[in-house]
Amino acid sequence: MMRSGWASMRGRWIALVCLGILVSAWAGPGHGTPASQTRATYDALPVETALAASPQPGAAVYGQFCAACHQAAGQGMAGAFPPLAKDPVVNGDPDYVARVVLYGLQGRVSINGQTYNSAMAGLAGSMTDDQISQALTYVRSSWGNSAPAVSADVVKAQRAIPGTPQDNAAKHPK
Repeated sequence: MMRSGWASMRGRWIALVCLGILVSAWAGPGHGTPASQTRATYDALPVETALAASPQPGAAVYGQFCAACHQAAGQGMAGAFPPLAKDPVVNGDPDYVARVVLYGLQGRVSINGQTYNSAMAGLAGSMTDDQISQALTYVRSSWGNSAPAVSADVVKAQRAIPGTPQDNAAKHPK
């Protein structure tokens, strides 16, 4: 029995999406990173391109590593990924935010009155100290945030202290 045109197109689309997810999971950061912790390239490319054109230092790095989850304007995704815009934690302790990027965050946290219970993979193996510094400085000076820059020396110092996503959740400001 022949499939209708719509069903055939839908089947091909699903197959392409699945293939994209598999390729992204295999070739993404850290080759062994679970698919749930990698960015799908088909979601990130337009954001990366737009942010790469930004004159603000760190925008391209943010676009490459952060925007797929936290979105180009730092608004996050309700119930899944917290916003970075006007976030007191982002505007707070630079050592803590560096640790979150380095080692991730897992567990229940509340940001701007909204509760999130998901996981952020640590990017210590995917980003240099300079890249983390640039991305954090960009985030801390964008979308209504007004915190000072985070130096690569701060990131380097925090990288020297082992950590886990659970440690970061336990120390998350309330």
